[in-house]
Amino acid sequence: MRRKIAVIGAGYGGLRFFVDSLELAVLGGLAGGVEYIFFDERPRKEYGRGVAWASDQNHHMRANMHSPEIQIDPDAHETVGRILGIQYDHKPTANELFTQREKIGAMFEAQFNSAVQHANEAGIKFTSHEDRVVDVCAQGIGYQITTRAGTVEYADFVVIALGHIPPTNYKHLFHKPGYIRNPWHRAKPFSDINSDSRVGLLGLGPTAVDVIITLRDQGVKKIRGYSRTGAMQYPRPIPKKLEPRVFTEDNLLRVATLNGGLTLDLMLGMLAAEFLTQDVDWQPLLAAIKTSEDVPLNSLRIGYANCNKESNWFGLCTALTGCIPIIWHTIKDNEREKFLALQRKISNVLYGMAPSHALRMLAELEARSLEVFGGITHVEAVSEGARFHISRESGVEVIRDELDFVIDCTGFGTDITLSESDLIKSILKREIVTPHPFGGANVDFESGQVRSPTSGRQHRIFVTTGTLNIGTRLATNGLGEVAWSARRTANAIHKLL
Repeated sequence: MRRKIAVIGAGYGGLRFFVDSLELAVLGGLAGGVEYIFFDERPRKEYGRGVAWASDQNHHMRANMHSPEIQIDPDAHETVGRILGIQYDHKPTANELFTQREKIGAMFEAQFNSAVQHANEAGIKFTSHEDRVVDVCAQGIGYQITTRAGTVEYADFVVIALGHIPPTNYKHLFHKPGYIRNPWHRAKPFSDINSDSRVGLLGLGPTAVDVIITLRDQGVKKIRGYSRTGAMQYPRPIPKKLEPRVFTEDNLLRVATLNGGLTLDLMLGMLAAEFLTQDVDWQPLLAAIKTSEDVPLNSLRIGYANCNKESNWFGLCTALTGCIPIIWHTIKDNEREKFLALQRKISNVLYGMAPSHALRMLAELEARSLEVFGGITHVEAVSEGARFHISRESGVEVIRDELDFVIDCTGFGTDITLSESDLIKSILKREIVTPHPFGGANVDFESGQVRSPTSGRQHRIFVTTGTLNIGTRLATNGLGEVAWSARRTANAIHKLL
């Protein structure tokens, strides 16, 4: 009797789960006892790409990470850079290190197809539905899965690999004409925006930069960006490869266990010890953080001037970000807000911006064709004249701007009760998942298995890195975290099989 594993979402998370689970099944002698069913409304030929790496991505869009850091196969240490022949020791320029997204997507697509071929050769059944899942409900010891077109499938295990839900910060604007909540939607969300429309962007992070480039390529002239601080991402320098010695997951876990939970002071002490042990000067990090808080015209100029230089502090910091999940898991509840504030403070530096994007933003800012503002206070939908008013503090006065369109670029949402996904609505209604107090759903830290804090029941439903497990793991957009999340889930299901 074959056990059916349903995977909802065929982006990078679904791909990595499929590859790891398939390998475990073959090596464990379970090839004759398992089959995989994939659900994704994108065309089958796009499976593996997800939204970020889709074939119809604007060709100007580049990854925010350097090519040698983007994993294709964690086991083989295969990266985008290795496939393209781009390595740090060859001293490439910063622009060469950032690859076009659709090219990266082609690699993920090829890997997905290779996994399907591997399944066929092993005698493992694989089927797929180019459709959206709208309902999952318990059926006997498994689950009945229903798609928008009415297709019904049964599965013993369900893996939800949907990534993130759209922003949830401005719920009073939901469904207002001219408000675009999901700029990543593939059905051309900007088609109503003409060249003379007044467009306001909420947020100035990586999504905003992508939207600005897309709108400009579409001929839109009047664009303004708004956020609390008015800061933009700092262009990434080239990181020197360093491995953590003190600030490791094992050490953080030991300290948390001895102290009854991690505190910000303990974490910062270990961080300082790491810099001292590695003989890395932290003053450039502090200077970069301070520079990133300056007006974008100044911060981007300085960041761009340094983005071709190798950096010890940036290399160490990027290596340490892998510990964010264990910090979030073990930190005391009364320390969480302080940790989030610290993370926000340094995220503009650590996440970084591709130099090609930074150069475009610099050109826009210098020509004053793009205006960015901090001090945002209110966003209101109005019925006459302009569709929206955005209020911002400027010195002692409050200025109100009139806009025709507002695009929400404030990052992924965390409140799953505000999701418009039929699937998330279904599993909330059936109490298969329950909201986590810090966002997402209640899931197991190690495996991603959903759990009910009231009944104690563990459903055989799992979630990979994304909004649904952000309350437990403080998920990031890093592909490394997505890959390891998928592997943990694959291992957990394999043990149950």
